[in-house]
Amino acid sequence: MLLGKTIIKQLKQWLQWVLKSIWTICVIIFWLLIQQIELFAWFVAEISTQIKQLHHHLKPGLTQNFQILLAPLTWFLQSIWGLLVASVWLLFQLIELTAWYLSRLRYVPQWLTRQGGGTRHRPRDGETGRLGDGGTRSVGTVGSVGSVGSVGSVGSVRSVRSNPPHPPTPPTPPRPPITPSPHLIFVALMLLCLSGIVVAEILPASQLFEANVIAQSVSFRYTGTEPQPLLREVQSLQEISITGRQTVTLVGTFASSTPSAVATSSSITVELANDTSNFTLKPLGTAKELQLNEVLLREGTAVLDLSYRTPENRLSLTLQPQFRTNALTINLGSQPLQVSLKGYRIVDDGNAQQTAVDKELELIFTPTPGLLSLSLPEVAKLAVILADINQNSQWFGGNLNVADLGFASFDSQRLTLAHSGAYGGNNSTILSGEVRMAGKAMQLGKNQFFMGGTPGIQKVRYWQIDEDNSAIALRMAGKSTAVAAGLDPDFPVEQIKVSYLRLWLPESAVAGLIPFTAALGSYLLYWLLDRRRV
Repeated sequence: MLLGKTIIKQLKQWLQWVLKSIWTICVIIFWLLIQQIELFAWFVAEISTQIKQLHHHLKPGLTQNFQILLAPLTWFLQSIWGLLVASVWLLFQLIELTAWYLSRLRYVPQWLTRQGGGTRHRPRDGETGRLGDGGTRSVGTVGSVGSVGSVGSVGSVRSVRSNPPHPPTPPTPPRPPITPSPHLIFVALMLLCLSGIVVAEILPASQLFEANVIAQSVSFRYTGTEPQPLLREVQSLQEISITGRQTVTLVGTFASSTPSAVATSSSITVELANDTSNFTLKPLGTAKELQLNEVLLREGTAVLDLSYRTPENRLSLTLQPQFRTNALTINLGSQPLQVSLKGYRIVDDGNAQQTAVDKELELIFTPTPGLLSLSLPEVAKLAVILADINQNSQWFGGNLNVADLGFASFDSQRLTLAHSGAYGGNNSTILSGEVRMAGKAMQLGKNQFFMGGTPGIQKVRYWQIDEDNSAIALRMAGKSTAVAAGLDPDFPVEQIKVSYLRLWLPESAVAGLIPFTAALGSYLLYWLLDRRRV
């Protein structure tokens, strides 16, 4: 029965505390709401005043030319003055809020008012001159001894009075077991929840982002497991140039201005012997049947310095294979072509020339209709001169899985992503762009670096040649905890970060939840410090 009453009593106290806490929180929120309304009203009034003042200054400036030049400066100075007034007003509001909060404290915590002199000493009965039960018994003894006239007994009684015997100290009863108060448990759980909210706001979370970028040069690494075309069906080419080591077999008829054995052959096999060897095809006549059918990327291939130059309509790129060779397919057509070779060796019945010929060889080649397939086992540079770019958006393969995508100008002596880092060289080729992440937008300026974080840009969905800017326009997507931009990749000036809390709640809810969490957490900590055991 007693246990049931105790439980009911504790439950009532806990419910009363909860109701009081809720009421206090509601009062605080209501007061803050009033302050926000007052602040908003002041802001609207200030904006209206600024608009009226601006109109007042611009109106006479429309009739007098020199005054319209002074109006922006006047408006700027008045804006600075208004900002100073607003700062002072906000300071007063903070002082008022602090005073209000201190007035809500009904008492000072005991741990702040406890003095350091120790506990007061409570004198025993013998120290105050009062006699306990032993003293009473001593007085009775004195009376009985005095009746028989014993002087020695009187002396002993005086000795007993001056030093009364102390009663035996009773044993200290065992302390009852300390049971945690339900209030403490509830407050601890509340603080734990509030700490979780703060941690969720601090920890970064991965979020999808998308970007539209116009850049003069793009470099990336293809990460798809299946071969995918980078370029396809590029028609009416004025020139195709391939630089690098490879072997080319041409079938058709040949003609040369100088007598040679090649001119009488129906097919020749040319080995391009070194990294600077070059093979160029140019159509002769008005009919442009030369066509780049496909540039096929294999897994791990690095595409470096993909760029477009307006004056000559030149599209160029460098392919650097990693695991498997890349493939290039050219439709030669049936019209005569001018073939230029440099750094080559002619292979005749499996026997090649001992040394490569650096002198350029030019041939008139009429191909047998068909496709020319080239295997690119090493680094190869491809350049094509376009006749018409109206349909250029259909040339690029979309939805490419990429990594290490960057916008930088590469040195021709070190065409590799590994040497230049994930973002390329020292100069960014970005002309403009926009990045969107978690409902926020970040603009990219000219020559700014874009840092996509980890894992960063993962897919290029769309490519297009921007003829007006002599650049490549692309739309890409990725995933990261933060994206940043700046003229120096080590010191970004703009950044978008996402926390776990902002994944679950909108921006406005987070803006209101964080101050509420801080206020409630401070109140609960104060409550715990005030009620700690002395």
